[in-house]
Amino acid sequence: MLMRLSLLLLTLSLGVQAQNFHFVLEKDSIPNFDGIQSFAHGSYNGEWVLFGGRTDGLHRRQPPFSFLSSENNDQIYLIDPVGHQLWSSDLSNFSTAL
Repeated sequence: MLMRLSLLLLTLSLGVQAQNFHFVLEKDSIPNFDGIQSFAHGSYNGEWVLFGGRTDGLHRRQPPFSFLSSENNDQIYLIDPVGHQLWSSDLSNFSTAL
């Protein structure tokens, strides 16, 4: 399902004429990818590299339980957003120095 959400934003101006911007958000999915939160990312040749972050969504606001180590993302992902392909590898396959 493709969901389109259009937002029209008007920027505030300080002595400069305001400008209109139009954004379109489209829902998409990558098979077998549940998602991660608060991750680091990069791109190479149109593909996305994602690593770090959390797999449990927004953390609880209870200090001793806020960031359980069992919910750390221990994978590095390579995603082809056009071909909807996903590759992953466990971070333990890489050296600590890397």
